[in-house]
Amino acid sequence: MLTNPTDDLCDFLLTALRVWRGPASSSDHFARKLDFADNTAFHSKRHSLIDALDSGEGLDISDLPVAIRIARIAVTDDYYGAGWEWPLVTRFSVEEAHAMLLALEAISEDTNG
Repeated sequence: MLTNPTDDLCDFLLTALRVWRGPASSSDHFARKLDFADNTAFHSKRHSLIDALDSGEGLDISDLPVAIRIARIAVTDDYYGAGWEWPLVTRFSVEEAHAMLLALEAISEDTNG
């Protein structure tokens, strides 16, 4: 479980989940590609992940793959995510973001199989 919002990995995830309020955008079509019923369901899940990290309750490890998918798109996709604007709208460089994604994926694989 990821629980410490001051931890770099949690801070990165919070940043990636929050960037959807700014330069990143989504649609029903996009949400369905990520296995959500619609855009409302996508944002509902995104908000629940943010709330869990912000509250100190922590992110349940079973939610980590979903959070990673959302974060990866926010970092890398120029159409739906922040893409090339990522280092301009966050405090993380693209290289740092990719390193954080790899670290989170390793944690997810170790715990989720």
